[in-house]
Amino acid sequence: MILSFLGRRRPVFSAASRFRAAAAVAALAAGLAGCSSTIDQTMAPAPGPQAPAPVQIPPIAQREHLRLVAAFGGAYHAPELEALVAEVTRKLVAASERPDLTYRVTILNSPAINAFALPSGNLYVTRGLLALAN
Repeated sequence: MILSFLGRRRPVFSAASRFRAAAAVAALAAGLAGCSSTIDQTMAPAPGPQAPAPVQIPPIAQREHLRLVAAFGGAYHAPELEALVAEVTRKLVAASERPDLTYRVTILNSPAINAFALPSGNLYVTRGLLALAN
């Protein structure tokens, strides 16, 4: 099992559990595909060989992010799980119609089975959904 918060002392990464986690994040991405057209294009890095400039997050998006994180029990920090979700997200974005857009994924510390996105490019997935995918 991937998630150590489910009571396991050491996470075990089997191919089946990685596939289930990837499938859950893929389902999340498929459900959020419609949000890509509403992302403010000023937040996307400039195309081309130059290094992308740091993404500026508008103050209203920062406030909304903090409000959502607080409403769902805070951000859940598990380095191995965050790395797995980031890798799956990177692969999905690379295969999408808009690989130039930047998304920020936050794992929420909630047992609820839920995932959603904001037009600013913030994606949220609860640990409950990831546990179900496990």
